[in-house]
Amino acid sequence: MNQHIHRICLATVLVFAASGDGKAQETPASTKDWLKNNLIISYWCGPPSARTEELLYQNIKDGGFNAAMPYHDGTKLTDFTKEKNLKYLDMCQKVGIKALVADPRIWEMVRDKEKYPGPIGQYLDAAIADYASHPALLGYIVDDEPGASLFPRIAETVEYLRKKDPTHITYINLLPTYASVHQQLQTATYQEYVEKFLSTVKCDLSGYDNYNGFKEWNEGSDKGKGLPPGPDFYNNLEIFRPIAAKHHQTWAVCIHPDANDTRLRVMACLAYGARGIFYFTYWNAWPAFLVNDGAPTPEYEVAKKLNQEIGALSKVLLGLECEAVYHVGEITGSCQPLPSGGSIPKVEGGNAIVSLFKDAAGARYLMVVNKENAKVQTLTIAFDAPVSLKEVSHSDGSFADLGKSSSFQFPFEGGDGRLFKIIK
Repeated sequence: MNQHIHRICLATVLVFAASGDGKAQETPASTKDWLKNNLIISYWCGPPSARTEELLYQNIKDGGFNAAMPYHDGTKLTDFTKEKNLKYLDMCQKVGIKALVADPRIWEMVRDKEKYPGPIGQYLDAAIADYASHPALLGYIVDDEPGASLFPRIAETVEYLRKKDPTHITYINLLPTYASVHQQLQTATYQEYVEKFLSTVKCDLSGYDNYNGFKEWNEGSDKGKGLPPGPDFYNNLEIFRPIAAKHHQTWAVCIHPDANDTRLRVMACLAYGARGIFYFTYWNAWPAFLVNDGAPTPEYEVAKKLNQEIGALSKVLLGLECEAVYHVGEITGSCQPLPSGGSIPKVEGGNAIVSLFKDAAGARYLMVVNKENAKVQTLTIAFDAPVSLKEVSHSDGSFADLGKSSSFQFPFEGGDGRLFKIIK
């Protein structure tokens, strides 16, 4: 990650906060259960704190986002006060969405021991007291893009928050594969970075941001045209997925929203087992945005439709475990080619991702994603013996019976992903 992108992401976390009216409220049920039952659909950099019109937050909900990230005011923690945070939470509660929050007493405390000396509890207790009783609160953002040297401090913070506020989740966003090894990751390899984090920090939700393929990050410019995801995008998924599975970690990916290839990026993440999507950014804070001063953009309309679809797919996906991911056609980076023979379905006809899932009862599922973001491909799925195939609807998550055969052929729109249940 170049220094400009690093500054952008670092600044983003500085804009986090939480809200409510300060009045005592009933402690909500555990949002950890909410996370188990919902694929989180969110963003970074929401409407500024001064923009508290209900319509803006209703647009967030109508766009298919089920969890908000804090407002974007600037790059100084002093811009984000308890009063602003409470108003933000109140707006989320008003329209019926959950909210992740960040607070200087958490994020800045993790990074600045000199400014926050002594036991961490004195700072965390104060933040918990301000926000934990708010019914819109989903959880706390503990840090963004930390280097490995911060992992022990983050782990201590997460453990304390879990002990004192067990009903709410903790979330940390990590660096991508293209971050500098020594300066940012502070480990010898990216694999070591992810393994060290997940073996040290026991948070409820982690993940990373990866904007590989986004063309321009020049300050003051309009957004650049998105490109298809390159090797780094898939390499990140290849590395993160098995390590997260080993540590039983729920994880999400932050991507840039571009009307040309958002669907492919989102469907690829879901095919690898991600349980959350964050868009960078919602408000017009930087070149990649979903709205411009409150007015929906083409990216918003694309994301709105897509969010509704993945919300429907999640009704089934959340109950599945990703067992393996393969690629057919062009093999990029560290992606694994689809092996031949055995019980693995054969997929032909173009460039695609082929993911194998199973549910708690052992039933098998197959997800196929068209890796061509702008081209329809007709793909053939073949089995070693006739099977019954059911497809999960993009509209409501129901199953459609596709009949029984040893070979099925389907058209796939650009970047689209389709989820099937295999019944022998």
